[in-house]
Amino acid sequence: MADDDGFLSPIDCLMPWTYIRQIFCFQSTDPLIPRQLREGLRLTLLDIPYLARGIVKDHRGVASLSGSAQTLDDLFRSRDLTTGLDYSALKAKHFPPSALTVPDVVPQETNAPFPDPAPVFRAVLSRVKGGYLLCVAVQHCTTDITGFGSLLRIWASHCQEQPPIAEVKFSWLDRRALSGSVEPPSSIPELLHLREGSTRHRPRLDPATFDMVIFKFSSDSLRKLKVGASEHLTFRDVEWLSTSDVLIALLWSAVIYAETDVETTTQAVSSETSTIGLPVNFRSQLEPPLPKEYLGAAFGMTSATTLRKDLTSCAASGSLATLASIATAIRKAISRVGNDSIRRSIAFLQAWEDTNTVQLGPPHDGISIVSWATEGVYDLNWGERAGRIDSVRVQKWPGKRYPIILPRLPDGGLEVLMSLEEPIMRNLREGLLMTSYSSVVCVS
Repeated sequence: MADDDGFLSPIDCLMPWTYIRQIFCFQSTDPLIPRQLREGLRLTLLDIPYLARGIVKDHRGVASLSGSAQTLDDLFRSRDLTTGLDYSALKAKHFPPSALTVPDVVPQETNAPFPDPAPVFRAVLSRVKGGYLLCVAVQHCTTDITGFGSLLRIWASHCQEQPPIAEVKFSWLDRRALSGSVEPPSSIPELLHLREGSTRHRPRLDPATFDMVIFKFSSDSLRKLKVGASEHLTFRDVEWLSTSDVLIALLWSAVIYAETDVETTTQAVSSETSTIGLPVNFRSQLEPPLPKEYLGAAFGMTSATTLRKDLTSCAASGSLATLASIATAIRKAISRVGNDSIRRSIAFLQAWEDTNTVQLGPPHDGISIVSWATEGVYDLNWGERAGRIDSVRVQKWPGKRYPIILPRLPDGGLEVLMSLEEPIMRNLREGLLMTSYSSVVCVS
């Protein structure tokens, strides 16, 4: 548990000052669902009381829990949107994010600028015609996507008619497991880097110039990709490739190719490299390992580098041999996140005078691919009245967002969300890799 003094780990403090926020779609029309979810949350607060607190950052960038406990009414609210949203119509279009971009659907306190202190947790249940939309938001400095999934699992279990089999253990909440246990290194470790001295001004983007598209990779396509790439594995550098390695390699190649102006590309590109940022869940890498249900933030960032010409060649030709080479670079990068590198990073952060100047992971080119695949939200049963969700979605973002791999679907497939400038998205959708292995689910 986060201690009474409000302690958050050094890794927590490096998380983005924003919210992990998802919308869950329930087809049930049972009028008692709000009561059931509210009661389940009340029981969840007994297990995880810090959800009712706020969070602040000091001048050094150190985050901590603050403020007195808030009420259940603060944390969970119900709204009636039956005159504005129709569940059947949303489902027929596969719940496009643009259709969910309605102010009342999300907790307003989780939109910037945030209150001070910022709430740790907020949820809004919207009744729409023919169903419900549940938006859950948790401050990122208290968790990561794996911890978010564990929190949802606890809440869902408390909504069931039978009491949960396993009770929440202290180790799931003990953030001091991620405090310094080794001597701090004399220089910044490889899993961190110092921010640049100046932050470049980012021009305000017109949302109309961006398309947000959700693609689907079927379980059969994912299997073919993994098997096909693995057949070209040389075993000199890595012994195996995961489905995630190969999918990320495909997405990296497809995006770089879509962003490349082939007509003006010169011979210089042959020597240029591309570096991608990759988040890595390190719960199992620590010694002793953290429980898989650990609720705090427990991921590091690593980076993989390869030649741009290999990425564009893979996207243009669909070569599985080249895809295997790119996936190998990803697997090697992930393997650099281990107990020693994590412990050195934690020790450095605890000794460093200003966390604001430190960023998670080695530098990369601005492209990163995030995976929510193992969140497990489709497996959750929210009780007899609510049941299981039809879909997990987000609201439409106003600008660019590189690929997010959404939670694994019940049929084993994976959806991937991206928001890119219209011409780049058109290139991506028409590219060989995406047309060969994926289908378009919805466009916003």
